[in-house]
Amino acid sequence: MNGSASPRRIKVVGALIGASAVVALGALTSTMHQEQAGTGSNPAYSVAGGMTLATDVTTTIDEPMTLDTSKAVPPVKATPFGGSGS
Repeated sequence: MNGSASPRRIKVVGALIGASAVVALGALTSTMHQEQAGTGSNPAYSVAGGMTLATDVTTTIDEPMTLDTSKAVPPVKATPFGGSGS
């Protein structure tokens, strides 16, 4: 052995890292699913005061009558490909 890692060893280590990542994500997903399926006593998933309906909320949005397109115009316009056009 000359001290450098062989391509086969690199592939094996990469496969082990990938497999351990899949196992870790599977365990995390399983844990999160079990927490959400609990009785609701977990404070991370409880909502204080219950939920409100959309009829309880009023929102007023003042929209402009015309669109401001001056910002959409580029300051410099290049010639089209091939030199034709305006």
